[in-house]
Amino acid sequence: MEIHGAAPSYPALVGSGLIASTGEEVAKRLRCPRCAIISDTNIAPLLADRVKQSLTSSGFQPTLITIPAGEKSKTLEQAGAICDQMIAAGLDRQSFVIAVGGGVIGDISGFVAAIFHRGISHVQIPTTLLAMVDSSIGGKTGVNTGAGKNLIGAVHHPALVIDDVDVLKTLPQREFNQGFAEIIKHAIIADAEMFDTLKDVDLENLAPLIRRNIEIKSRIVAKDERDRTGERAVLNFGHTVGHAIERAGDYRKFLHGEASWNCRGLRCLDKTRWTAARSAQWDCGSFAAVRFSDASAAKFSTRKDFRSAAIRQEIRERRSPLCCDASDRLGAFVERRGNGRHA
Repeated sequence: MEIHGAAPSYPALVGSGLIASTGEEVAKRLRCPRCAIISDTNIAPLLADRVKQSLTSSGFQPTLITIPAGEKSKTLEQAGAICDQMIAAGLDRQSFVIAVGGGVIGDISGFVAAIFHRGISHVQIPTTLLAMVDSSIGGKTGVNTGAGKNLIGAVHHPALVIDDVDVLKTLPQREFNQGFAEIIKHAIIADAEMFDTLKDVDLENLAPLIRRNIEIKSRIVAKDERDRTGERAVLNFGHTVGHAIERAGDYRKFLHGEASWNCRGLRCLDKTRWTAARSAQWDCGSFAAVRFSDASAAKFSTRKDFRSAAIRQEIRERRSPLCCDASDRLGAFVERRGNGRHA
């Protein structure tokens, strides 16, 4: 499928067995032989050699750069270290970067691509459900600072996105669940029909669901590519306090989807005082329900979604019936992933 609205547009390939054809697909779009594969200590041992072999077979000269896994690696210092390794490997302004990993890898590698020689091409190979349906699409890249998440970054669209659904078969359940929370977000803000189908997802055939979510996000991004008019801010639903929760846990205790989902549920179902819920419905990993009101959420607000009264009101008026059933959708999914046992 083609992602339009960006300049230029770019393809997103979704299917099985795509890792093996990485070199072939990249060669259709990029010519320079030198490139950097950026991955982390969790994913590189599993996939980096396969990606590297495919690229080499197509005439590329890849350099593998591995960074520590986790949100704590998304820093300016780490981005600088990656750039230093790329310079040492002889990469130049004609070279390109390939991200092999989840959202953290996609964000930092995209940021490196945006700043290296003032901008080089970037290929995304997301390895988590969250990255496939959300962070690999739309061009937002960045790193964190002591003051918060993604406060330094650039809009730098990839030249190609390769979603090999086979890699999801070994994804830890907690990671899978946080990605599904982003799918529910897309349904709440933009696709009531999809929302109604989420209790009966075919886990053996996720490609159609991934494509549908890519379509939703790319359509919203096309209206407000650089997040200036407020159209794109609807994608931040749940993220303002979610980012605060992530930071409160030092980016270690809560996954991104867990923190953001907690806030979506709290705001949609009670809006003022929700204090507890069934764990399969609210605990996508191991977090407890937190008390937040609109007023307390505003204290953490550094993003448009909470500052924009119009967007808040639109979500309440247009999607509140969906929101009220959102926990059931995620709860049913978590229970199914646990073979019917309460998760």
